[in-house]
Amino acid sequence: MKSKITEWVLEILEHEAKPMKAYHVLQLLNSHGVTAPTSVYRALDQLEKRQLVHRLPSQHAWIACRQATCKQQPEHAKSMLFLSCLECGSTEERYVHDHSDVPQGFQVESRVTEIIGTCRTCSD
Repeated sequence: MKSKITEWVLEILEHEAKPMKAYHVLQLLNSHGVTAPTSVYRALDQLEKRQLVHRLPSQHAWIACRQATCKQQPEHAKSMLFLSCLECGSTEERYVHDHSDVPQGFQVESRVTEIIGTCRTCSD
């Protein structure tokens, strides 16, 4: 069952195109009386387990899932590619189909790849 805080966290991330750090989410939740960082981290953990958000380790941030396949096929959420723009901060999410670089017999639990550069809009 979703808590109200979890619903608010998801709503915040769904309305933001850029990855957000937990403390930024917490600041936005202050108006709802949420002041404990652990509440935000708990909500993010629940959302990540349900494939509704993705964590970007290099940025220590989270972004709402934009791929319907993550919800329909949870194994897709374990192999994501993120293209993050240094100029505008936008992040594009893609599913990685090719695992040819993974040795045969190795069981992949999670694979998050982030490519940082300049998006097409900013480079034009």
